[in-house]
Amino acid sequence: MVKWGEGRKPNGSSGGILKRAAFCIFTFLTLCVLVVAQDSSYYKAIQKGASTEVQPNQFKQMEQDALKDYSRAENYERLATSFGNSTERVWPVIYGEVFCNLSSDADRRNAIGSLVYQSYDKSLSSKGGNLSVNLTENAQVSQGQPPFESQFELAFLLGAAPLGSSDTSLYSKANPDS
Repeated sequence: MVKWGEGRKPNGSSGGILKRAAFCIFTFLTLCVLVVAQDSSYYKAIQKGASTEVQPNQFKQMEQDALKDYSRAENYERLATSFGNSTERVWPVIYGEVFCNLSSDADRRNAIGSLVYQSYDKSLSSKGGNLSVNLTENAQVSQGQPPFESQFELAFLLGAAPLGSSDTSLYSKANPDS
């Protein structure tokens, strides 16, 4: 007879954490792929000025490959580098960060990490003490929902905003009467 808790791994074991992490990554990537699964005009629009164009069906295939085999780092490397030549900096950031978390190859992690950094760096601007972010130019709205890209920009901006003892909070800046 086994008593409750006997024969079980203690909380915080790597097996349970890895399963939860894999589930979270899979859920997140499913949402990303569903949001990005746009029509071909979207894929064409985001490639303006790109040195090498990727066909819309190739973008869709890479996204489907990542969804089917979500634990394979190479899928995200191809997505990050392909979207890295587009107007949508949000996707190389997301796919690049996932790649860096999954890959064991330090050189490739460094290369993709550099792409992620460049995408963030190009998206941030500061003028007169105001911080702004531009990770997307061609977000599409579907069925009355705000575009994922814009929501990610807002979340990133809130995370990047300096909050410290010398700065006033975002709430007080937005509500000067309070």
